[in-house]
Amino acid sequence: FETEMVAGIRSLSTPLNNAISSERSRLSAAAIELVSSLSAGLGPAFEPLIPLFFPTLLRLCARTNTVFTRRAKACIFNVIENTQSPLLLSYLTEYVNHKSTSLRLVAAKGVLACLNFKPLNDTRAHLIEGVIKSTSQDARADVRKAGENILQAYKALLP
Repeated sequence: FETEMVAGIRSLSTPLNNAISSERSRLSAAAIELVSSLSAGLGPAFEPLIPLFFPTLLRLCARTNTVFTRRAKACIFNVIENTQSPLLLSYLTEYVNHKSTSLRLVAAKGVLACLNFKPLNDTRAHLIEGVIKSTSQDARADVRKAGENILQAYKALLP
């Protein structure tokens, strides 16, 4: 069932991404809720859909409208929790240096959430070390605090 579902959703990814990015809040909310529900229902089988929806959700966090940002953030953390995929880390680390403070904060907290479920390998450890360096030099205190939390979790995993 999961393979047919993933194939069907993949074929609908362009209209869904357009709906997620829409300025119409009700349309965007429905599309974001669908992605969140799909991640909950499919669990780890949602992983092939991550490259299709995750960048759009992350870019939505860079908007100034807090309604869109709050919805996208909730969906991002649902996807992280439900899929527990190491693929998410590469997308999150890409946005740690973005000019939007809210997106940097979501990316840093997402990296912290990713540290809780998978053992580290050399590639992931290298990505996390880069995030720690970036967040420790950030202008915003809340991003620096998230970076400090990442460092503490990293030390606990690799003493």
